[in-house]
Amino acid sequence: MTMIVPLKLSILAQHRGQLSPELALGWRLGHHAHDCFDGLDQVLVAAVCHPDTRYALAGLTRYPEPGAVIKPVGARPWDILFFHQPTGTALKVVFIQRQIKLSAELKTLEDEPADCDSEILHHYQEGVDALIQTMLSAELEQFCFITEIRCRVLVLADKQPVHSCPWCRKTNSATLLDVDGRICCPACAGLEQSWIP
Repeated sequence: MTMIVPLKLSILAQHRGQLSPELALGWRLGHHAHDCFDGLDQVLVAAVCHPDTRYALAGLTRYPEPGAVIKPVGARPWDILFFHQPTGTALKVVFIQRQIKLSAELKTLEDEPADCDSEILHHYQEGVDALIQTMLSAELEQFCFITEIRCRVLVLADKQPVHSCPWCRKTNSATLLDVDGRICCPACAGLEQSWIP
């Protein structure tokens, strides 16, 4: 099967050493965020996903410096988060795991030795190529959920120096947010604390 790959993705794959489904997925989602925000010049990115996906995102990001993608420690309620600071708009991406992974049959072939039957290798490569093609051409909703949220920092009265999040009940003396009408702390909103002014 001959696969046509966009030039910039091809260059990323050459630098990475391979074109993987995860690299294609990161490239596709980075371009989706670029279209949503009319560029990535003021978009912060965090990702808790495959290293190839983060690599593709790093190849597209420009803010606060080229290649800046935060890899948070600990669980997050998303796989990738794009945050446009000027508007307080975030895109939360959650993968549908069964849609972005190779089938169980193909996964077992990954452990085959490099000198195995060429028919087995050909079958494996066809499966990988088909998944990459899906990442590049299918509707995004086929392999992930994307939710847009708007975040607004609440201005709280100076007479109340300590506030607690109604969701986690943790005391937060710095910031509470209105996230689409829900009051919560940055952690419960799924945002990185360092992104909140």
